[in-house]
Amino acid sequence: KRRQKLFQTIHPSGELKLQQEIEEGGGLIISLLNSVGYILKIIKKNALPLFDVHIAPILGPYLRCKKNSTIILDTSMRLATIALYTDCIQHCGPTAAQRYGTPLANAIVSVLGNNNNAEELFQESLHGIAQIARYCPSAVLEPHISTLLQVILPCSSASKNDNVNNPLLVEYAVSALAALFLFGPFRGFFGDEDVLLSCFITQLPLIHINEEDAQFCHQGFCDLVLSQRITDSYEIVRIIGDILLFQQQQG
Repeated sequence: KRRQKLFQTIHPSGELKLQQEIEEGGGLIISLLNSVGYILKIIKKNALPLFDVHIAPILGPYLRCKKNSTIILDTSMRLATIALYTDCIQHCGPTAAQRYGTPLANAIVSVLGNNNNAEELFQESLHGIAQIARYCPSAVLEPHISTLLQVILPCSSASKNDNVNNPLLVEYAVSALAALFLFGPFRGFFGDEDVLLSCFITQLPLIHINEEDAQFCHQGFCDLVLSQRITDSYEIVRIIGDILLFQQQQG
């Protein structure tokens, strides 16, 4: 569902606006964009050579592009690029994470630091941060960790019930917060863990983001309960009950 929504935003006509210098590769991009994510997920690390040879050379410039670059700063192309690089890191193993983690992190930090970016691009960037935190060496995000905290904490604290906010964006922010500061390499970076725990618990269960990220956070919640880092019995029962209710409603 996430991938279907992403590629519906590429262009209203379903065509990609590519620059003239990569026009010959345009057809390849159009045919691969909607399928390559599934290929990465299905054959995992065996898909890395495909990504290295056919995907990275074409989409890489959109990962690195800046306003003064010769590459047009096309939001739709950057969205698709961040999504596919995130999938590569998530599914293609440690080599992919080592190879592409830093350029993806740099691109995402650039997106998150610009409030004028499209909501879909911001949202996918939050998803990417969570995957980098889970699969890449901590050194990849270490130079950006203060900036990330300043962006992610307010987003993850927003109300999902407020019509002004996008619940999907809020939940991806919560997932990134958890992957970084509660269960990941930067636990303890933020001095007052109770603030992070309160934010995390308040937003559970996560029912809008993809199943894998939701399971990661819900498993983390169980670990917090078992380790007695969460002891509020009311919240524990509420979260478990809401998860069971959601699963029942989904059939």
